[in-house]
Amino acid sequence: MAEKRKDNRGRILRTGESQRKDGRYQFQYTDAAGKRHCVYALNLVDLREKEKVILRDLEDGIRSSDSKKITLNDLIEIYLENHRSIRKVTEISYRKAINAHIKDSFIGNKPIANIRNSDMIKFYNSLLDKGLSSGYLHIIHAFLHPAFEMAVADDLIRKNPCSGVMSKIEKTETVKKKL
Repeated sequence: MAEKRKDNRGRILRTGESQRKDGRYQFQYTDAAGKRHCVYALNLVDLREKEKVILRDLEDGIRSSDSKKITLNDLIEIYLENHRSIRKVTEISYRKAINAHIKDSFIGNKPIANIRNSDMIKFYNSLLDKGLSSGYLHIIHAFLHPAFEMAVADDLIRKNPCSGVMSKIEKTETVKKKL
């Protein structure tokens, strides 16, 4: 019987795990496309947390390696190219909003895998702080939400970071108006 692989403290390592000479731990895995990937951590606990997320994504068919390469700007372009049912006037309105408020913002160049619900709330609040109306915010939300839904349907991300954001924004706006 083959001997189990161990780290320098004598702990048994799982399949795909190893310890490097510099003491860091690494986990090697193959994605659904057959491409090899490695993740690293300074300790075994952190590595196993990363490993758990990766294995869950692989099991569910989430293409997390692709979603780390696609930015929000890229996702919006893909969405607008794939949805020809959007009227030309509406697309012009969307592109105007994209160029004015998303393209160069902190969230525009962020990979979609790293965008969270809290990032969207922060982004929407920053637009309101700039003086944009809640109606204009609804226009922006009208293409961001379905773009993220498309990413969910394409198994790029697990859940839509825009879900429920507008109701939270509207609640805070109502509270601010009452004060």
